[in-house]
Amino acid sequence: MKNIDLSSILLGYIGFLKHIVRMLLFLCLISAAAITITAPFWYWATHHRSSFNLFVLLVLVLLASLWLFQKMKRAARNSSGETSSLIPVFLKPLRKIVSFVVSIILLYSTLYLFSAGNILFGSLWLLGVLFVMGLIFFHSRT
Repeated sequence: MKNIDLSSILLGYIGFLKHIVRMLLFLCLISAAAITITAPFWYWATHHRSSFNLFVLLVLVLLASLWLFQKMKRAARNSSGETSSLIPVFLKPLRKIVSFVVSIILLYSTLYLFSAGNILFGSLWLLGVLFVMGLIFFHSRT
């Protein structure tokens, strides 16, 4: 019969417990960072709703603009690395930016009407919004 080395078993459990403690400390650090970041936004969203909604809308427009600007920079260069005419390069992304901003404003206004309790007017507005967004995104541009 072999001798059982209790010290190696004990060292194994100590290593396992150290790993668990490190993992719990890491989770606490992540939780603290998440609370630090989200608590001010939560307070702002619940106590100053209109300014927070405007901020979110502006951030979305900014992100979409940055994304489209990157696409414009890539489209300005053709496959040989030379820059092409800038007018078509700017018109297509500009049209996309305007379409995006108009659609966000229309959707926001629709949600606002429904949240304000104007179901009938909100439903009629939604039909108009769907028609306008269909024109914006699906109508062929010739």
